[in-house]
Amino acid sequence: MNNSVINFGFNYDCVKDSYQNKFKLEQPGRLLLSGLDKEDLRLDIFIESGHADPMDFEVVVDWGTEIKTCFYDHLFIKPPNSKWSLKANFRTGSKTITRFALNPGKTQIAFCIPYKYTDLLSYIERQRHKPLVSSEIGGYSKKKRKIPLLKISNGNASKNCLVVGRCHPYETAASFNIEGMIDFLAGKSELADFFLDRYDFYFLPMINVDGVSDGFDRLTEINGADLNRDIEANKKLNPGSESDSALLTHMRIIDTLKPALYLNLHNWTNKFIDGLIGWDEEEVLLFRKFMPDLTEDYKKWDVNFAAVSGLRSPGRYSRELYGSVGFVLEFPWYGRTEARMREIGRNSLIALVHTGLELESATAIRKLTIPK
Repeated sequence: MNNSVINFGFNYDCVKDSYQNKFKLEQPGRLLLSGLDKEDLRLDIFIESGHADPMDFEVVVDWGTEIKTCFYDHLFIKPPNSKWSLKANFRTGSKTITRFALNPGKTQIAFCIPYKYTDLLSYIERQRHKPLVSSEIGGYSKKKRKIPLLKISNGNASKNCLVVGRCHPYETAASFNIEGMIDFLAGKSELADFFLDRYDFYFLPMINVDGVSDGFDRLTEINGADLNRDIEANKKLNPGSESDSALLTHMRIIDTLKPALYLNLHNWTNKFIDGLIGWDEEEVLLFRKFMPDLTEDYKKWDVNFAAVSGLRSPGRYSRELYGSVGFVLEFPWYGRTEARMREIGRNSLIALVHTGLELESATAIRKLTIPK
């Protein structure tokens, strides 16, 4: 869509023509965006200025409810030829207003720093020369997109670790977290070698490839599957979504690998809280020992022991069927960069593996010291 020398639209890989009615250029320097909540769309847009000079501009987003503005009180902006930076919003009712100088060229605006399906494919291509890294098609989405599965192995391990990202499309932190993990394991370090002697590492970096490509916020499509719930849970939430191909791929890979370690990565909207969801108090305490509160990022852990009843997640499924040591982690973007998210991913993997190794050692010691 355009108005004179101002162009704007969504940054998704695939954009429906009908999405353009979400925009309204109310005046030359004011763009209104509404209706995202009604179609489960995420905020990831561009504004392109053909003006010769910078101009004062504001983006008004109507989130549908006032409560959302408490969490969506900031955005990330990437001016032409610049890096992403954090920008505060002003709140009024169900709307937020972001004011900034719109420079000539293309400016990107998003709630979470974007990471597309095409970005993942480019990253995988760059791993091909690394001897320990291999990739395959883990499955196909409902729209026949390939779901990549990466493996890092030196051939010595007898147990598996599975890491899953982008169950919810807007939660882009997972993509950068996983890049940090893969870069660490594929790099040359004694610690990475030590881990690879004990575990084969598998990554589903973007399980919800349809949701990411088509611009959705949480599900695979409108009234689609929630990939952080298992098949039976989806059957209750949205009847029919239990047959979604990506959901079936996720569960099949868990069944195939029977992972000793399982990690599911997210980023919620709580600015000052990192989320640590587990199923066992001893495991959670160990993980926190190896990865304390990230106070340098203005964060503290919010620990939640996931209920053993109700709607089951893939992590709980993996634990109940295969005894996996696992967690769901939430790393919000506020105050963080892409590089920091990669570092957090690396540190999370190290903490996960050390948790598993210490539990193994404790179990072995108990067996040796129990009188016969």
